[in-house]
Amino acid sequence: MNRVSIPSYLKSLAAKPLYYMPNGGNAGDALIAQATYQMLGDHQIEYEIVSPRDDLTDQVVAYGGGGNF
Repeated sequence: MNRVSIPSYLKSLAAKPLYYMPNGGNAGDALIAQATYQMLGDHQIEYEIVSPRDDLTDQVVAYGGGGNF
C-alpha cells in the first residue's frame, strides 16, 4: 500500500484552490477545525473557509468532520 501524508496529498491538489468547510457542531468539531487551521498553516497550504451556502461545484473541499466528543 502506498501511504501519503495528508499535507502531501493536499499539496498535490494545488492546481485548484482548497476550500475548507468547518463543521459547526460541538466542542469536538471546534477542536478538529483548530487542528486543521494549524496543520494547513504549518505546511503553508493556502485555503479559503467556505459555508454550505457557497457554490462549490467541481472544487476541492475539505469538510471538517463530525462525530462525538
